[in-house]
Amino acid sequence: MYIEVPHGIYKPAEDTLLLLDVLESVEVRGKALDMGTGSGAIAVYLAKKGFDPVIGVDINPASGIALRVNSTRNNVDNTLFVNCDLFSAIRGKFNLIVFNPPYLPEKRSGFENAAWAGGLPFGRSVIDKFLLGLNNHLSPGGEAYLLQTERNGIEKTLHLLERKGLRGDVIAESKLMFERLIVFKIRLK
Repeated sequence: MYIEVPHGIYKPAEDTLLLLDVLESVEVRGKALDMGTGSGAIAVYLAKKGFDPVIGVDINPASGIALRVNSTRNNVDNTLFVNCDLFSAIRGKFNLIVFNPPYLPEKRSGFENAAWAGGLPFGRSVIDKFLLGLNNHLSPGGEAYLLQTERNGIEKTLHLLERKGLRGDVIAESKLMFERLIVFKIRLK
């Protein structure tokens, strides 16, 4: 898979690679949503894996161009782009939802840092907003995969999932120099 990353779009890094590794073993099929699609790397991967359609969502409109370019370069035609903030313009339910959110504890200020700044003080503002809307868009029997760092609070995520009628399990992790990345597999109860 070849991914071109234009200026102003988050370049796939260790977090994206960890999610792609996890997605290799996903067995559900059908409609997929790549929340915070950025370059479209995950959306293109899911399209190549047979999900149809794959909706890439991002608050940055430049991600739509990146997704279109990368879909074309990788010979997939079953991706679509929606420019919105999380689920604000999304209707319907999906068999698979994947989110590599902005999770660093930094103040958000426009598109310049929207790809990584998750808000102060714990980098959870986007994660929490996503989790509050997730159960409305996950199909029965569907799966969601969320990446975050240990610093965002594993127990906080599990508690919020429980409150929203969802079950989450930590299924993968990767230790980087100063943080530990965590991937949750989430299902409806």
